Amino acid sequence: MAAPVRRAVEDARIELGPVMQAQNIGAVAGLAAAGLGVTAVPDPVLPMISFAGLVHIPLQPTVERTISLVQVAGRPQTASTRSFVTMLLADV
Repeated sequence: MAAPVRRAVEDARIELGPVMQAQNIGAVAGLAAAGLGVTAVPDPVLPMISFAGLVHIPLQPTVERTISLVQVAGRPQTASTRSFVTMLLADV
């Protein structure tokens, strides 16, 4: 379980049963679709699991995290990197 989700569960004083963690989002969706549990995923993952016919309910409170862009200092950016950074900053 990711640290921000673990903290949110602890803060909400929710007691969980057995927890299984999977790294592959397809496996996670498949396990949930088979009725073997539930999962918490970030919003950008929802389109990737739509094949499984799952229903999603936004969690309250929301869990937020900071994501950083890291690059080698002094190294020129490639055209694809510049486009990616421009796209990321457009949503800020």
